[in-house]
Amino acid sequence: MELRQFPRISLQCPIGFLRAGDHTVGGGHAVNVSMAGCAVESDERVRQGDHLSVIVMVPEQGPPIGISKAQVRWSLGNKFGVEFVGITSQARERVHQLVSYLESKPSH
Repeated sequence: MELRQFPRISLQCPIGFLRAGDHTVGGGHAVNVSMAGCAVESDERVRQGDHLSVIVMVPEQGPPIGISKAQVRWSLGNKFGVEFVGITSQARERVHQLVSYLESKPSH
């Protein structure tokens, strides 16, 4: 059994993505997030191994968070998980702030 390095925190926020190669644009909702990646629900189908650029819209936390390189690690129906593999230090700090904010909310 694989143990995750970072805990996943539930959330619901819009997400947009651009698939490398064919430049397919898609959107959906992030349903959980961690320092290493997120899970997404989307009508746009992606495959394990696809490389994406991702924009996470977090209205309560300022401007969108841009992740320049994310890799699809799993895909099942209308859900998939991405790992943040190319992330700037500024974006990493924003993800850290988002995760900390979500962890501090009373529902967690």
